Amino acid sequence: MTDNSALLQVKSDRREPFSVMRSNAELWATYSGLDFILSQSNDFVARKIVEKPLMTHQAVGAFGITLEMSDLIATSVPTVRFVNPVWTEAGVKVNIELTDLEAKAYLNVSSPEAFGQLSVKAAGLFEGSFNIAVVDKHIKVGVSSLVAPDLHLQPTLDVSCVNPGFWSSVPCAIISHLSGHVPSWLVDTILYFTQSHVEEILEQVIDEKLDADLHALPSRLQVVSSDHANVQFAFRPLGMFQSDDLKAASYQVLAEEVPRAEEAFPVPGLILQNHSTSTMFAMAFSRSVPNSLFAILHDSGTLTHTFYPEDVPDSSPLGLDTFSLELAFYCPWLATIYALECPLWSPCPVSATIQTSGRPFVELSHGVNLSIPLSVDFRLLIDNSSESTFLWRVNTTASGILQPSMTHNGPCDQLLKARLTELHATWFDVTKSMDDSWVATALSINLFLPMLLNGPLLDKINAHFDEGIRLKPIHFGGSQYALSNSFVEASSGRIVLSSDVWLPEKCPS
Repeated sequence: MTDNSALLQVKSDRREPFSVMRSNAELWATYSGLDFILSQSNDFVARKIVEKPLMTHQAVGAFGITLEMSDLIATSVPTVRFVNPVWTEAGVKVNIELTDLEAKAYLNVSSPEAFGQLSVKAAGLFEGSFNIAVVDKHIKVGVSSLVAPDLHLQPTLDVSCVNPGFWSSVPCAIISHLSGHVPSWLVDTILYFTQSHVEEILEQVIDEKLDADLHALPSRLQVVSSDHANVQFAFRPLGMFQSDDLKAASYQVLAEEVPRAEEAFPVPGLILQNHSTSTMFAMAFSRSVPNSLFAILHDSGTLTHTFYPEDVPDSSPLGLDTFSLELAFYCPWLATIYALECPLWSPCPVSATIQTSGRPFVELSHGVNLSIPLSVDFRLLIDNSSESTFLWRVNTTASGILQPSMTHNGPCDQLLKARLTELHATWFDVTKSMDDSWVATALSINLFLPMLLNGPLLDKINAHFDEGIRLKPIHFGGSQYALSNSFVEASSGRIVLSSDVWLPEKCPS
C-alpha cells in the first residue's frame, strides 16, 4: 500500500462522530500463542473450582425419612486442560477437559438417628465458544456458549443407623439399602449442581479475570518526558481479523503530545497479511508510527543538542576551536578578525548546535531508511563574555539505512540491536560568512565531513547500537513473562516484531 492510497487525516480523541480511523498496527497470536494463553488458565481454573462447594446443603424426604446432606466439598484439586482450540469468526472455540475431581458431603438423618458420607468422583468435557471483539476502545472477551455434552459421576453413599431397634427396623432397613445404591434422582441432582458450578466458574474466569486483564492493558505509553515535550504513544484498538492460522487485532498507534495537539497526521492503512511465523505472538507497525513521533519531537524542538569543546574526545581529528575550524574549513577571516581574542597559541572555543531543520522521515524497505534534515550552527565562545557570536550555519540532509537484528545470548536472554549500514549527506549548504571565504568553506566542508560521516562517526554510532537493548520480562494479569526466540524485521512497509512467551522459570534450554 502506498501513501497515495486512501490517506486519512486522523486527529486525537476530539474527532467527529462520523470520522473513520485507519489501522497502522497489528497485534496477532498464532495457534501456539493461543495454546500458551489457555495453558496459563489450567491451574487457575482448577483452583477456582474447589474454592466453593460443588453443591450446597440439601434435604430430601421419602417414606417418612428426611435425609440431610452438608455442602459437597471438593477434597482435591482437579486437572483442567484446554484442548483443540480453533479460531472462529467470532472468537475461539475450545474444549475443556475436567478429570480427577473428587468431593464429599456428610449425611444425617434425625429420626431414626443415622450418619454417613457421600463420596463423588467427577470427570467430563465442556465445549466453550468465546467471543473476542473491540468494544469501547478495548479488546473484550465474553462467553458465547458453554455446554457439557459428556459429564459423568461415580457417587458412593455410605449411611447407617446409630442405634437400630425394633421400632426403627423398617426405616433403618430403608436407610441401609441406600448404602452402595445411590438413587438416580440423587445422581441427577449432584450432576446438575456440579455442571452448573463448573460452568459458572468458567464464565467467571473468562468474563471477570481474562477480560479484566485485557481491559487493564495500557492505552497510552510515555516515551519522552523532557523540558521540551511530553510525548506518549496512544494505542486505539479498531477491530479483530482472522487469517489462516492467526487471530489479529488492528490498532491505530500514534505519538501525541501531553496535552494532545490538534494537528492531524496522515495514516496510510496497513493490510493484514498471512504471516508465516512459528512464534506465539507478533506485532507490526507501519512507518506512520515512528514518523508521528519524529514529527512531534521536531516541532517541539526536542531534536537539538549543543556540543562544546569538552564534549569532543581527545582522539577526534576535529576540535571545536577557532584553530581547528580554520584548518578544517579554510576560514582565514577567523584568524584576522579575532587575532587579539583568539591568537594561534590560544584559540577560542566554538560550540556546534545540531538540530533538525525539518521533520525526519522513515521509510520501511529492506531496512529502516532514515532521512533527517539537519542544520549545524557554529558559534564563537569568547572568554569573559556572556554572549556568543554566530559564525555560520551548515544545512544538509543526512540519510542512512538501519538494519535491526536480535541477538540470542541464551534462554530468554536477548538483545535488540541495530547496525547503520550507510550514512550519507547531501551537499552541505553554508550560510554566507563574514567574507567571501564562505565559498571555500563550503567546498572544504563538503570534502571533509563526508569522510567524517562514513568513518569515525559511523563507527561510533554502530558501536553504540551494538550494545543493544535487553528485552526485559513483561507483566500481564499479575504474572511475569519472559520473551524467547524473538525476531525483528523491517521490510514491505512495516516493522515486524515476533516472539515466544514463557514463564521465566520454564524458559526452554
